Amino acid sequence: EAMKDGPLDGMMFDWSRVPGSTRLVSELKRARQAYRTGTPESAIPALLAARAELRRMPEHPWKEAKLGEVDRAVREARSMFKSQIGVHAHNDSELAVANSLAAVEAGATMVQGTINGLGERCGNANLCSIIPALVLKMGKRTSLQDLSGLTSLANMIGEVANVLPDPRLPYVGTSAFVHKAGMHVSAVLKDPRTYEHVDPQLVGN
Repeated sequence: EAMKDGPLDGMMFDWSRVPGSTRLVSELKRARQAYRTGTPESAIPALLAARAELRRMPEHPWKEAKLGEVDRAVREARSMFKSQIGVHAHNDSELAVANSLAAVEAGATMVQGTINGLGERCGNANLCSIIPALVLKMGKRTSLQDLSGLTSLANMIGEVANVLPDPRLPYVGTSAFVHKAGMHVSAVLKDPRTYEHVDPQLVGN
């Protein structure tokens, strides 16, 4: 019932179904009140307490997340806080890049990720896919606008981490723009745009 009144009304998850959610909701409300009446830093203790409560909960409601909820979650966060919103996605469902781009479309202005998607479990959001998608496909400005060194960067990080990059990585993989099938080769020789979604030179591949 705690979610049905107060500043957190309308959140995307039905927290009342999750055991032990009362203190989590209380800490989130306290964080928002502190943020509104004080400074962003004043909300940190309550946010840390909320995180601790979340980790103690036996069930995680985000396991039930459906398509479109990243968009909704970002918009809710933007309505709750005046600060800029960021996204930090993991790739457990092979959706880290898609979720990150969806978050940007919904108003997130910071995207966390790693080169080649390196990270725990199934990895983090792959910046080598996110950055060119933002710049070349979505027309967004990022801190990296010249992508011609992206493939070299991906290879260097793979070497330093001693983890060979997947040759089928989008944009930077060694197979990303390789054509073998006769029909593909014939078409690419006539017009590369028929089977290449971007010019490989734009990402240094």
